[in-house]
Amino acid sequence: MPDLFPDAVVEDSEDESTAEEFTGYKSAPYFDGKDFSRDGAHRVVMASGATAWGQWCEKCLKTQKGASPYYPDWYGVDWRRVLSCGDRDLAENILSREITDTLKLDTYGRLDHIESIDCSWGDTSLDIVVAAVGIDGSTEIITVSQGVT
Repeated sequence: MPDLFPDAVVEDSEDESTAEEFTGYKSAPYFDGKDFSRDGAHRVVMASGATAWGQWCEKCLKTQKGASPYYPDWYGVDWRRVLSCGDRDLAENILSREITDTLKLDTYGRLDHIESIDCSWGDTSLDIVVAAVGIDGSTEIITVSQGVT
C-alpha cells in the first residue's frame, strides 16, 4: 500500500484570484408576492432568469435599507430618509439616487441601465415606476408604492 500517507500535500490548483464570479441571469423560485408559487402537484414553480431578476428588483426596492439582518447594508432603499425630507423634489432626487445605486450593486451584474424613474404623489401614497434594462436588453417595469403620512 504505497502512498497511503503521502509526504507532500497537494494544493488545489484553482487560485481564488483566478476564479470568475457569476454574472448574468439565474433562474429562481417564482414568488407571487406572498409566497412561492406552486403547481398542481404542489411543487415550487421556477421563474426564468429575467423574471427572477425583475422580482429581485421589486423586492429590493420595497425593502427598507438596513432594517433586516438577513440582507447586506446596501440592499434596499432608505424610505425613512426619502419620506421625511419634507420637499417632494428633494425626495424624488434622493429616491432616484437610492434606486439607481441599489440596483447597480446587484452581485450578479444583471442591470445594464435605468431607463426611467417616474414618481406619482397621491394624498396618502407615493407610487414609483422604474424601467430597468437588463444585460440582455429586456426592460423590466417595477412598480412600488409607499404610504405617505
